[in-house]
Amino acid sequence: MLSQVLVNSRDPIIQGIVNASGFVGMGFRKPNILYIASDIRLMLSQVLVNSRDPIIQGIVNASGFVGMGFRKPNILYTASDIRLMLSQVLVNSRDPIIQGIVNASGFVGMGFRKPNILYTASDIRLMLSQVLVNSRDPIIQGIVNASGFVGMGFRKPNILYTASDIRLMLSQVLVNSRDPIIQGIVNASGFAFFSTKELIKIAL
Repeated sequence: MLSQVLVNSRDPIIQGIVNASGFVGMGFRKPNILYIASDIRLMLSQVLVNSRDPIIQGIVNASGFVGMGFRKPNILYTASDIRLMLSQVLVNSRDPIIQGIVNASGFVGMGFRKPNILYTASDIRLMLSQVLVNSRDPIIQGIVNASGFVGMGFRKPNILYTASDIRLMLSQVLVNSRDPIIQGIVNASGFAFFSTKELIKIAL
């Protein structure tokens, strides 16, 4: 979505967004937050079209954003845009998994108590599928067993995962993803296998 069109665009509005965002290749100069395409679509649906911020309104108008998709699917959204988009979507979500995560994580306003990384329910399901069920960590095994996790979903969908749980889940999923968008973001960001301590440092 981002890699080829935007950096070569001759549209002065898009060029300005690209330059202002520090966009390079498939990632940002501040490479410590990764987003998948489905996250971005979800974030846009409720927040951007209702935003009163003139810059965001300009992006919405320029991109032809309608409902859950784009008329012109090649607009770039910066990391700061995406953080802003998240603030209303998660706290207002009616998805019980998201509500549980919001409540358990101490979500306030723009994020967790450590407010610079937010994850949607779909992220968490993806993270769980490859990492948790194979984990030898007894704490993680306990979470898996308690949640009734099977494959890509939950038997008991109301289990609560803390921010630190979720950071741990990330370490193997993203670098092994076959999704070309995720691979591009991973490669550009220099994301690699991290220990829990390193992940927390990145999150901070």
